[in-house]
Amino acid sequence: MLRLWSDDSVYLSTPTYFTINTTLPLQYTKIRNYTAPESVYRTARTMGPNLAYNEKRNLPWRLPVDPNFWYMVRLHFCEPHELINSRPALRQFEIFLNSQMAEPNADPIIWAEDSNVPVYKDYLLFMSKKGDENKKNLTIDLHPKSAEYFDVILNGIEVFKLNSSNENLAGPNPQPDSSNSTGGKSKMKQKLLISGGGCAVGLLILLSLFACMVVLRYRKRHYYGSYSETNWFCWWLNPRKGKPRGSLNLPEELCRHFSLDEIKAATNNFHDDLVIGKGGFGKVYKGFLYEGEKTVAIKRLNPESRQGVSEFLTEIEMLSQLRHLHLVSLIGYCCEKREMILVYDFMSNGTLSDHLYGTNYDPLVVWVST
Repeated sequence: MLRLWSDDSVYLSTPTYFTINTTLPLQYTKIRNYTAPESVYRTARTMGPNLAYNEKRNLPWRLPVDPNFWYMVRLHFCEPHELINSRPALRQFEIFLNSQMAEPNADPIIWAEDSNVPVYKDYLLFMSKKGDENKKNLTIDLHPKSAEYFDVILNGIEVFKLNSSNENLAGPNPQPDSSNSTGGKSKMKQKLLISGGGCAVGLLILLSLFACMVVLRYRKRHYYGSYSETNWFCWWLNPRKGKPRGSLNLPEELCRHFSLDEIKAATNNFHDDLVIGKGGFGKVYKGFLYEGEKTVAIKRLNPESRQGVSEFLTEIEMLSQLRHLHLVSLIGYCCEKREMILVYDFMSNGTLSDHLYGTNYDPLVVWVST
């Protein structure tokens, strides 16, 4: 049977001696070795070496229990002293339960017939109820008898609560504190005042945090100009699904959200050798997606540009829904870490500007001057 063992010091009302046997082996000749943990029989409470002091006193325990129930009290003993083992009756004591004599001549050596042999004794008692008491102390007192060795010993205590005639183990409900009824209203007022004060403090903290956010927002906007608007726009994006949650509501197949890591990988971390154009918006890079299987044009916002989030939103909303053979297609966008980036199909034959004004391509339009 599994039981919970705990220190008995909280139930003792007088100072005691605590002894430990860590060397001599235990001999289970009287009881089973699973009766109690070995640590129970290797430790013990005694009264100490002052025999004159012990002769006039008891070793007491006070254990609170529920009244109107029967209890079985099991006391564990194991005499470790070889001196005591030399002759029985050297250490004898009386056992009192609830001030009633339970054992007039307790002698663990006589019960065990040797030292270091664990034994136990069981006693049955009824805890009667007086008045309105909900708890009652079950008392255990050990008193040394006239002998050559005035002392007592006890290794462990177990208290088993037995069910009543109706198979009930429940104790009475605790009585309400009388002071609660008289001072209940004043305590309730104090609780309400404390709760109201706590709510007021919490609201003040929230307002302070909101004010700090507004001031920080104003400072960032004042410092960065129109480019700081990207922060507010990015708060409306869902970086996991790649879909805007505010002003943009575009299907994934029309306009994909790319992570900044994908964009950096596609442009070799925005390497200058991949720059294929420049404009008012910023630089345009040649990029490679899906392990180089698709070539794209990646337009990156210049922080010093006056073009801001409004142009960025307009270009995404309009071009993502336009699909034509003669129009460059918008594939997706990126908005992370103060970056605004657009991803287009790559025009392998060059731009219209290239063919009009001459680049590495042969011009399709011949200009005649007169």
